[in-house]
Amino acid sequence: MGMAVILNSGGIDSCVLASIAAQTYQLAFLHVDYQHLARERERKAFDKQVQFFQPKHTMVLALEHFKQIGGCGLVDPKYSLESLSDFGNQLPRSYLPFGFPLLWSLAAGWAQTLGAQVIYFGGSEDYGLKVPAYGKIEPSIDREVIQLFNFMLHKVSPPGLKINLELPLLAMKRSEILNLAQHLKSPLERTWSCYRQGPNPCMQCYRCQTRQQSFKAAGLADPLEAKRG
Repeated sequence: MGMAVILNSGGIDSCVLASIAAQTYQLAFLHVDYQHLARERERKAFDKQVQFFQPKHTMVLALEHFKQIGGCGLVDPKYSLESLSDFGNQLPRSYLPFGFPLLWSLAAGWAQTLGAQVIYFGGSEDYGLKVPAYGKIEPSIDREVIQLFNFMLHKVSPPGLKINLELPLLAMKRSEILNLAQHLKSPLERTWSCYRQGPNPCMQCYRCQTRQQSFKAAGLADPLEAKRG
């Protein structure tokens, strides 16, 4: 059985990807703490998913440079996060400058060390919801960018080891992802989506609004809402 490195934020996509990968691969979970607002809640969700999936390997990396670089409301208090109604044509203040390619590179380095064949990462081109398509607010969620990263990855991988970055959810709507999660019995009660820290989701940020609309479109109840009730 081969091995898959899953970049796991503790969110829904990470949870579903783990369910997908577990059917074919041994699991290696990589979580990155980049000093962001929801770091404690995301780490707690990550730990809960580790308890459920029992991956063969886990790693938690701490990055401080994003906070030093700034320019993102997730790490820099000078930048407030927009509400959903404030989104325009420019990149939102939740955009982490060159964040995803760096995370992919960290996963690639660990994948080489482990001899893993694949890196799984979440993200959809178009959520199919009344929110801006994620591919339009995060420029790395782009097929050409992914292809270019894989070209580089193949060039720098050791002889005999071919690692691919894959985004299995890329073409799926959010409702489809949730229906797949239900089919795979993914533990969505062990996830966190909100950009902010707190005992409960803020229900105001892009991720909260997306999550709420997703469950409604799928005709499912959000297990986090059930816990609050």
